[in-house]
Amino acid sequence: MKKSLSNMLCFALAVMLVLSLSACNASKKTSITEASNTQTTASQTTAPQTTEAAKPDPMGKYEAPVVITTVRQMDPNLKFAEGESADNNVWNRGFEEELGIQLKYLWTAPNQETYDQKINVAIMTNDLPDFFPLRGTEQGHMFKQLVQNNMAADITDAYNTYRSDQLHNAIGSDGGVAFSMVNDNGKMYAMPEPSSPASYMQMMWLRMDWMKKLNLSVPKTTDELINVIKEMAKSDPDGDNKANTFGVPFSKMVYQGYSANLNGFFAGYGAYVTNSIWVEKNGSLEFGAIQPEAKDALLALQDLYKEGAIDREFAAKDMTKLQEDIGSGKFGVVLGPMSASITPLSNTYKNFPGSDWKPFSIVAPAGKTVTVPVPKSLSHYYVVNKKCKNPEALVKMFNFFWDIYMGTGEEGLARYKKFFSDPEKFPGIEIFRQSPITLSDPSDIITRTDNCAAALDGKLDVSKLRPIEKSKYDSIVALNQGKATHDDWGVARVFGAEGSGTILKYYRDNGCIFFNKFYGATTPTMAERMASLMDLQLETYTKIICGADISGFDKFVAEWKKLGGDQITTEVNEWNKNK
Repeated sequence: MKKSLSNMLCFALAVMLVLSLSACNASKKTSITEASNTQTTASQTTAPQTTEAAKPDPMGKYEAPVVITTVRQMDPNLKFAEGESADNNVWNRGFEEELGIQLKYLWTAPNQETYDQKINVAIMTNDLPDFFPLRGTEQGHMFKQLVQNNMAADITDAYNTYRSDQLHNAIGSDGGVAFSMVNDNGKMYAMPEPSSPASYMQMMWLRMDWMKKLNLSVPKTTDELINVIKEMAKSDPDGDNKANTFGVPFSKMVYQGYSANLNGFFAGYGAYVTNSIWVEKNGSLEFGAIQPEAKDALLALQDLYKEGAIDREFAAKDMTKLQEDIGSGKFGVVLGPMSASITPLSNTYKNFPGSDWKPFSIVAPAGKTVTVPVPKSLSHYYVVNKKCKNPEALVKMFNFFWDIYMGTGEEGLARYKKFFSDPEKFPGIEIFRQSPITLSDPSDIITRTDNCAAALDGKLDVSKLRPIEKSKYDSIVALNQGKATHDDWGVARVFGAEGSGTILKYYRDNGCIFFNKFYGATTPTMAERMASLMDLQLETYTKIICGADISGFDKFVAEWKKLGGDQITTEVNEWNKNK
């Protein structure tokens, strides 16, 4: 059994490596055919499947309305159509009209930090909604505690009875890793949202109008990047004769935060510092953030801080404020995900006519090859409260979401526009973000990029594009014709000829991706100590960036080990030995 699980989990990485954006070693590529032949099926990680004849309609409507409560983090900048809100939008109406599910929010939080605080209180007081999201690795210990304390519902039967085949295949597309992470003693305790490697692979976004104005070349090494960052801060690229621009943005979370952080900067030095990355050294797994490679990156950042190339108020800014600063035209380099052009860079494009951002690969010191870390194998747990009377409702909501996402033909296009994106009817409104749940197929992003390119080149009939591809195609055409809205621009900079999809392909084809070596369940000491160790790491890194002596790093490492890190390392290596 251990050998089988090992094969399944290890292969999960290969599946993501080949089918989505993962990189295999340039000299040892795994083909899609090989992946198909060795992938463990998702059903092996869940309870025995209900026979097809006995299964009810995966999206059958309840005869009497069912009220389902939830909570979520909701970006305060999220836009709704006139007269709509979190409690009244197309998703809420769709769940009620098509499934008979009345969705009610008990509360929403404006940012992740506030959400984490509120959900912690809700768990401690056992005042939980019917379902709620927890972040993958960061809150895996909370999920485990909920299961251990009999607060999470066993949804095995609900899932096997009501899930659609399309949904099951999508969740299992990572080789079964996502299913394994919500499984405890053969039972399923949450709906998993698999992590898409593309979502976490950082790239270097450069404001090209400023690059041209300052006569700067695209950096190929970390030294060249540092020079660009300094020039963006000191050479008045916005031309207002004020010292109000900076090189690279990041929030008080430093190496965390989705839109922009320093994860890629550290990776350029071979340091993997997000709170979930483990590396292999001398045959053992070690926590990435305590490795000496981080010192060079910290010293480089300290130098940038001293020279004023970094916003000196970064330690007081959350992600919401950081996004506002990016939109107000203060930065010339952003280290962010493939979707950074959609949020927040499109706001720069909107607010400053003539501005333009383009993505490039993260860089490393001269003579070295960068590898971009992929920190998680699960994006979210959607946990069902043990007290929930209709746990199958969440499964049906996921069926509904995925059916729309994968729709085809004219009807599929109409539903996609209604529930996901309709720039013509609702410009500037990201309808899909109004949904309380989300799911994507890790293998689909490069496929969309390639199909859009083929349609633009006349190699694929436009009518053959899926709705999710056709909307991208339309945005690219609009940009090429000079008719793009800022939303079109954001999408085209992902899926177009000069978009981030091409960088992801480069990463995949050139051995530029580093997978987390630990992808097991939260260990006992992780659950008890990791949160405080994460705080210690963030405090130490922040102090060094702001000028503290680099010797503080070694003191941090010693303290990290003493306060539970050594025991966590022992537990992780025990998992590695037995996986």
